[in-house]
Amino acid sequence: MRDETSIKFKFPEGILGFEDIKEFIIKDSEHKLFSIMQSVNEEISFLVTSPFNFLEEYLPNIQEKDWLDIQAENEDERVILCIINMYVKNYKDITANLKAPIILNKKKLIGKQAISTNEEHYLRYRVFKEESC
Repeated sequence: MRDETSIKFKFPEGILGFEDIKEFIIKDSEHKLFSIMQSVNEEISFLVTSPFNFLEEYLPNIQEKDWLDIQAENEDERVILCIINMYVKNYKDITANLKAPIILNKKKLIGKQAISTNEEHYLRYRVFKEESC
């Protein structure tokens, strides 16, 4: 995205379940593959990462309307992140939400949670495969 360690994004529609929260800061975490997406005014935060970090062939099929909602008409403005579920007993069970990715316009600093129309994407995709652990 940028070289700064934290960037504020406006989410005009909020995100699913948190529609009233309109601003999030995305900042680096101590783990290089992950970032923290934290609300500006609330004590709500999410661990996020690029889905391409663990699934190179990720094709979310995001509707063009969603990209237009955040004014990201060009590929070089677009960033896709997914929310990570770390509330598990074993790190091998960490999952990523591939069905509802966070999409960002990295130039205009606008974001949205979109819905992937790809039937192969799940709410809980296991990040660490057995053979890689």
